[in-house]
Amino acid sequence: MRATQSLMKTYSVKYLFSALVLCLAVPAQAQSVSGWSQGAYARVRLINAGNPEPGMWRAGLEIDLEDGWKTYWRSPGETGVPPVFDWSASQAGGDIEVRWPVPHRFLDSGLESIGYKGDVILPIEIHVTDGGAPPVLRLALSYAVCAEICVPEEAQLSLDLSGGTKPRERLAVEDFLAQVPERSAGAAVLSATATADRSEPLALRIAKLDGAEPEEVFVEGPQDWYLPAPVRSGDALGTGAIVYELPLDGLPAKAEALGTTLTVTAVYGHKAREETITVGAR
Repeated sequence: MRATQSLMKTYSVKYLFSALVLCLAVPAQAQSVSGWSQGAYARVRLINAGNPEPGMWRAGLEIDLEDGWKTYWRSPGETGVPPVFDWSASQAGGDIEVRWPVPHRFLDSGLESIGYKGDVILPIEIHVTDGGAPPVLRLALSYAVCAEICVPEEAQLSLDLSGGTKPRERLAVEDFLAQVPERSAGAAVLSATATADRSEPLALRIAKLDGAEPEEVFVEGPQDWYLPAPVRSGDALGTGAIVYELPLDGLPAKAEALGTTLTVTAVYGHKAREETITVGAR
């Protein structure tokens, strides 16, 4: 993330113009998918996944990457760039929430990034007043794709959800929705503790699930923090939990771990748990 601040700045300059162009020049079609927006090494589109329950509509953002290329999670690691979504031109009638399937951790030339390869769909949930009109989505998207080099991409997409969905597209979105971690409280992350000395690692106690240890753990802090992969350091005696340590020497100069809220995603095979926890004193 340290190496990407200038790349992020190139996005913000274009946002107001992109949103205006999208609103005025791109009509939203009432159909099951939008057209593809083709980039240099990836293409993106919106998918209509219907109205699965009162007060909620569902869609998906499909990112189809060329072989060998990756794009990034919301917390992209040391070198990645997270996608940025501008929905301001939409007629949604409520909140738009992007859901994130479990990502993968990549190591390239000793630098860590977190994201996706291949064909990925980010499920989108639109929470509306029951009985309201179907949402019209208009998205100005900025994202990055990387292989040996990184390339910033932009796309303007629109989709009128009144056009209905088709089983194939709806099931594709639902398949990726099933890969989104379940939000829970206290079931997976039992504690997070640190000292005032930043040379001392943060300690996490994470529970087993059905007797299995987590295969992967992702930890997110404030937006300007980079937190590396936790390292398993032992078992918490008498609890059946696993202890992980997380170095804090990469935090911003004046950052304090104590009292900070973290988001922890623990991955157990095909199941995952996402929880927030506040760092306590050790």
